[in-house]
Amino acid sequence: MLGLSLTKILFTALVVFAVWYAFSRVRRLGASRGRGGVSTPGPTSAPTRVEDVEDMVRCAVCGEFTPASGPSDCPRDGCPYRA
Repeated sequence: MLGLSLTKILFTALVVFAVWYAFSRVRRLGASRGRGGVSTPGPTSAPTRVEDVEDMVRCAVCGEFTPASGPSDCPRDGCPYRA
């Protein structure tokens, strides 16, 4: 009828298994080298030091941005933060 024999079905299953096995080996090899292989990439290593970041506020007089925790001296005339 369709020309399907047991040999053709077994050969197709063997090819599918070989391709699946090859991809899984490539993925494992890439992961062991640290490149990620075929798998999805993970997050990049970004600095996580949050304590070095502080909010800034804009001065209504001079327009300069100063730290919100304690504005320091400003070199402009008329600024309330001038030392």
